[in-house]
Amino acid sequence: MGYATRILLVDEHDVVISGIAGILASQDDMIVVDSLRDGSNLAQVAQKKRADMVLLDMKMGDDFDFFQALEELRKLKNRPRVIVISSELEPYTILNAGELGIDGYLFKEDALGSTLPTAIRQVRNGEFVASAGVKDYLLKAYFSKEENGLSDIQYEVLVLLVKGHEPEDIAAKLGKSSREAVYSIIHRLREKLEVQSTRELIVKAVSTGIVPD
Repeated sequence: MGYATRILLVDEHDVVISGIAGILASQDDMIVVDSLRDGSNLAQVAQKKRADMVLLDMKMGDDFDFFQALEELRKLKNRPRVIVISSELEPYTILNAGELGIDGYLFKEDALGSTLPTAIRQVRNGEFVASAGVKDYLLKAYFSKEENGLSDIQYEVLVLLVKGHEPEDIAAKLGKSSREAVYSIIHRLREKLEVQSTRELIVKAVSTGIVPD
């Protein structure tokens, strides 16, 4: 037997942890080195256990900062690959997967299915893996952005507006220096989509399919 990929499981639900561990137990080229029910010391455990890959639930209670956890993993000398496990589609995370240091995005039903070992091997080999629904969203988002002549940053701001984020929050997520920069982008979006208010902008983005459901 050759090298076994060292995997760290992070999910607040025992049934998910045990389900994934059970699936991987029969794989000779994979080994679960540890499991966490919260992400409070995720980077430290990943480093200590020499994890090659982290299967990470993106929502684990109010105290868990998903984006901070990703940043801490990216700073590790030997950064593990990360497959996000989620029960829902989160547009901002999907659209910025590469920048955030994410190597895959699977819905929980897929993470608990027989295709998980194949997905792990694909990520190990440098591929990005995603559930079918995630791939569909990415395609729709790409063509919608192109058809409407929106830049990457304009589209990302629009997606976050539709998700209910305030300009201050959007500025923080996108690394903009101030909310004024975000307001400027919103103003340009209103001009492009020919609406008068941010509310009308959100309604049009959803009703016309610019931001996929």
